[in-house]
Amino acid sequence: MPSETILLRHGEATGNHALKASRNGDMSMYSKEFLNQDSKTWPLTTTGREQAILTGKWIRSTHGTKFDAYFTSDYTRAVETAGLLGIEDAHWKIDLRLRERDWGGVERLPHPDFVRAFELATIPFQENSYDWKPPGGETTSSVIMRFKSFLIDLSV
Repeated sequence: MPSETILLRHGEATGNHALKASRNGDMSMYSKEFLNQDSKTWPLTTTGREQAILTGKWIRSTHGTKFDAYFTSDYTRAVETAGLLGIEDAHWKIDLRLRERDWGGVERLPHPDFVRAFELATIPFQENSYDWKPPGGETTSSVIMRFKSFLIDLSV
């Protein structure tokens, strides 16, 4: 097992920005094109790119630039974030186990519609939150098992 592992989430993506705006009543980002776009292709916003660059500066100043391995999910925002960290000679490997939780497509909904979509699905969630899954999505337990498998492979 590596003695030190850095886990990093991507910078702000267009989907994060749209959801935050919708919580404040601004639905302007929810165009037909946006609603039809696969969430894994959401790019970083200007803020997200700035976050990635600043995070890269911090990593380089506190941990250097040489690591044993570099992994990212295949999501556009994750690949962009990895590239903007500014780590020289990093050869990023895509690992699908590092994907975010699959929400079954509801992650593209504005906040009010997202809440409505789960009103009927909350009873099973309250009973066993680890085994509950959004319609068409995956359980928290599945996400944990995916990530555990990734960590086990790191230790080999």
